[in-house]
Amino acid sequence: MKKNISATLIAALLALIPATAGAENYVTGGFEAFGHVVTGIGFEKFSNNPVTEWTNDGTFPGVIGSYIPNVAAGTLPSPGQDNFMFYVDDAELDIVKTFGKNIGIRADLEFGRLSSGSFFDFNMQQAYLTANIPMGNGLEFTIGRFWGPAGFEGNDAFDNEIISWSILTRANLYPYMYTGIKARYEFNDNLALSLVVSNDNVSDTTATMDDVPSFTAHLRINWGEEDHENTVGITPFFGPESGDNTHFSYGMDVDWYVYLTESLSIGGEGLFRRDNGFGGPNSEYAAGIFEIYYDLTEAVYGVIRYSYCRQFDVSNGVLNLTGDKQQIHEASLGGGWWFADNAGLKAEARFDYIAPDDNANQWNVGASLAFMYGF
Repeated sequence: MKKNISATLIAALLALIPATAGAENYVTGGFEAFGHVVTGIGFEKFSNNPVTEWTNDGTFPGVIGSYIPNVAAGTLPSPGQDNFMFYVDDAELDIVKTFGKNIGIRADLEFGRLSSGSFFDFNMQQAYLTANIPMGNGLEFTIGRFWGPAGFEGNDAFDNEIISWSILTRANLYPYMYTGIKARYEFNDNLALSLVVSNDNVSDTTATMDDVPSFTAHLRINWGEEDHENTVGITPFFGPESGDNTHFSYGMDVDWYVYLTESLSIGGEGLFRRDNGFGGPNSEYAAGIFEIYYDLTEAVYGVIRYSYCRQFDVSNGVLNLTGDKQQIHEASLGGGWWFADNAGLKAEARFDYIAPDDNANQWNVGASLAFMYGF
């Protein structure tokens, strides 16, 4: 989700800092402000059969399924619906302040407009404090709201290699955002372990039950040259996601990215999760991503991506993360052109095919062009 900020807003925020000589040193000593803006244009068409995919975060199939009208209201698209629209993903301002070498705070503020296709008017994407403990190679604690370490796709549209997100991210099949505490230890340059205790592993809410939080572990393995680093992430997770401390959800996510040459790389993700029944049957999901990425030049790249998800039961009685007992196929052809420092265009054509067990099959086709600028 992406970011823009007006000069007026920046000035207003910076004006909160006293304009004394001491305050000036305080600001310049470890203070950073940066962000980005993402806006675009897109078209998509739904097939003539009723839509059964409505993911846990409230989005729908397709390249602009996160921007089309009524997403925030949860109103299903009509059979045969067409959407042609300009959209604003978001404008984001990230503020970081460090206090010496071992303490820091960060706030990522997202601004949007529901009537322009944004998923929100305002969102406090991240807000946390970090503390580094000088033990071994360094033990880092993070407390607040923060991105999780798992997953293949970029957290923001600005960082994502294509415009849209897969069913894995949109359905919250793996935990990617937390309100809680994280401990991270780097054994060396190639191996790090993170442990997270949080309110929730699905929707990042305060819906924890009684005194039982949710838990995530993440092992990150890196190797290769700094600019062409290969990586594998292994993430088991567990928690009372259905709102009861005797009915648990648990799963495993593995993401990976490998350079075959300086220009060609492949990557992907695979996961399995189970939500124990709470008024319904045990519900299970299997999903994955496979991507081929190629740098055509230093400024132009292309991407082919395929995503798949199988939801084996309609719901465990509480959680229904993709909308139905069904199979979901997503295929994208996209790329980008960075024509200036931190400024670029991204394009994507996408085809979705949804095959429910007990309803009519559906398809969705569309394309989008997005402009992105970071500052």
